[in-house]
Amino acid sequence: MPTLYNNRLIITVLFISMLHAKTVVASQNNLSFSIRVFEQDYSALFDNDDGDYQRQKESYKDGAWNGKNGGSDTRFSSSSGQQLAFSGAYQYGDFYTGLNIQLGEKYKFRGKTPDQITPTGTTEVSNDKINRNELDIIFGYYLNEYFSLFVDTKRISSTWKSNHYRQEFIGSGFGVTAAWPIYKNFTLYGSAGFIIAGQIKGNGQKVGKGHGVALDLGLMYAINLSHRLIFGLKESHYVYKFNAGHEQTHHMGAVYIGYSYTFSLD
Repeated sequence: MPTLYNNRLIITVLFISMLHAKTVVASQNNLSFSIRVFEQDYSALFDNDDGDYQRQKESYKDGAWNGKNGGSDTRFSSSSGQQLAFSGAYQYGDFYTGLNIQLGEKYKFRGKTPDQITPTGTTEVSNDKINRNELDIIFGYYLNEYFSLFVDTKRISSTWKSNHYRQEFIGSGFGVTAAWPIYKNFTLYGSAGFIIAGQIKGNGQKVGKGHGVALDLGLMYAINLSHRLIFGLKESHYVYKFNAGHEQTHHMGAVYIGYSYTFSLD
């Protein structure tokens, strides 16, 4: 058993997106703060300007943010994009709560972007940039040293640069976390979260409903009782069902590196 920390971890699964690991010291009354950087740049796939459109089209599926527009029957994929996440969590006994803010700047699309949906129709957009931000509030309970359950309220906001169209997804769901010490100060962690019901708005008007799932797998290294490094892989998938009768799918994947600080309130 590692001596620098106990087995209890707040592995906050922040659905589609925002999942992160929190560790605690021997005290069961503490605060944790973390920062994570997500990076997935696929711009190299599009550096060739030789007009090979078919090769670029086939490469779209590899983007960090990709999916399909059901209404226009087109696919989209970002060529580059970054995210920065700030998180805070509080644990008291077997209960914990957390807040996560994830900022995504300028996801670049060379080709189709996600369609813009309004109550009256669909607008196709190409060669644009989208800022994507996420906010999560979670409440959880430890079943034992290794597993916990939680509920989550999530908000995803996407804004197109060209015309400032804004799409919001607000939903709620649940999830499970797990953690296991593997060697000295190293701990392997994983989480799965499910958004079971959500509402979609386009420029403030209701346009549909959605649901999603997120998975996170990572490794944490405890430098000492308070300081930790985290490394991981995050994948999420959302399905939006619009009132007009068609669907839009969103898949996001990225690797991340982060830092976590924990201190006791006793």
